[in-house]
Amino acid sequence: MIRIVAVLTATATLIGTGPLGAQAPVLTLSPETFTPVGRDPVAAELGEFTVPMNRRAAGSARIPIRFLRFRSRSATPGPPIVYLAGGPGGSGIGAARGPRWVLFDQLRDLADVIILDQRGTGRSHRSPDCRSSVVFPADLPSTRANVVARYSDAARECARWWKAQGVDLAGYTTLESAADLDDLRKALGAPQLDLLGISYGTHLALAALKTYPTSFRRAVLSGPEGLDQTVKLPSRNDSFWGRVQASIDADSAARRIYPDVRGLIRRVLDRLSTSPVAVTAASSRGPVSMVLGAFEIQQASGAIADPSATAALLAAYRQADSGDFTAFARQAQRVTGEPFTLQAMPFAMDLASGISPGRAARVASEARTALLADALNFPMPHLAGLLPELDLGDSFRADFRGDNPVLILSGTLDGRTYPEAAREVAANFSRPTVVSFENGGHNTILVWPEAQQLIKRFLEGEAITSTTMTMPSPRWVP
Repeated sequence: MIRIVAVLTATATLIGTGPLGAQAPVLTLSPETFTPVGRDPVAAELGEFTVPMNRRAAGSARIPIRFLRFRSRSATPGPPIVYLAGGPGGSGIGAARGPRWVLFDQLRDLADVIILDQRGTGRSHRSPDCRSSVVFPADLPSTRANVVARYSDAARECARWWKAQGVDLAGYTTLESAADLDDLRKALGAPQLDLLGISYGTHLALAALKTYPTSFRRAVLSGPEGLDQTVKLPSRNDSFWGRVQASIDADSAARRIYPDVRGLIRRVLDRLSTSPVAVTAASSRGPVSMVLGAFEIQQASGAIADPSATAALLAAYRQADSGDFTAFARQAQRVTGEPFTLQAMPFAMDLASGISPGRAARVASEARTALLADALNFPMPHLAGLLPELDLGDSFRADFRGDNPVLILSGTLDGRTYPEAAREVAANFSRPTVVSFENGGHNTILVWPEAQQLIKRFLEGEAITSTTMTMPSPRWVP
């Protein structure tokens, strides 16, 4: 433990203090009208401050970080509440236009609400996307080996292209974004901030709590992704399918259609592994003929964040089981004939967070027998080590001990982040509260009214007891 503390102290010194980090950034604010979808316009302020692109590089260019601030309705507001979007690559401001606005608006009863666009996203600084020259041939059945080989070629090409464009990929790391959060606190003149993160946003929140524990008061982590959980365990995805089957079995109509979900998926994937399927799919450039292999179907199966998406995926598998693979063909990246196009922020962020040797060995072992193998988080762990200079190292990924109160929300039907992982995240804190949502998905928790009230009570300072809450049962068939 002493060794870990020493590493953390060194990391905080490197990222958060020193000549570039010690002084509060200059904040500019301008009035803006914000209009959530289907709702009345709301008064907001557009905030902007600048930070170094790479705090570890002397003379690094400065980039703008932007956010929207919605003023509190309280006469005695608490610490500003900062929303951290998922991805990596999601825009916080973009998310606020949708159904999560109801939660954000309620939280204005407690404090100012800050909707942040993290570096590389939305209205903050963004590097140009890279359109590589690598195209996956339409007549080549996908396998793990040939997809990874071509994607790796595209990634190396894009890394060279970004460097030529003056983009410092080392600036796109979760530690740099955590330092941005501390600079945001300083720019706002706030002693502390509260954090509200979802998915990758929880990964960022955990890095911030680990590196700058006194800069933050409380944190809500929905669908948490721990610091060594960028790559999800294949065995936990298998367990997820068991929970899906249990939910289906509770509905007699659904049970008749899907008596054995895992058997259905295995049957389709085994067929493609031994006999790739030729299929024609419609596209904007006319009919496209391609040969489907198992790996890209396993990749497409990652679209299981929420029960509605899982139901659509199961319908595609059921079609495929009867010989109709057009639903999967429509989802294939190569149906457009376009080359691989990469975005700098999510590409570099995932490589930088990386994976520890122990977890990498476990993923490789479990992938041999798991339904989706290791395709769920493509392109990780497949590109791990491709650009070793980006990797934040095992000190970043190591467990830590935090004293901040945290509320951890986990859905039993979340196909992206799992209840077992939520419990592992909770073990890093002395005061965790874990609430499991039966039937909850990755995105459905934050828009469920009872969960919103729970979040509000927690951020108001109320003691919340770990418990299970039941959301409405999903519909597995139309």
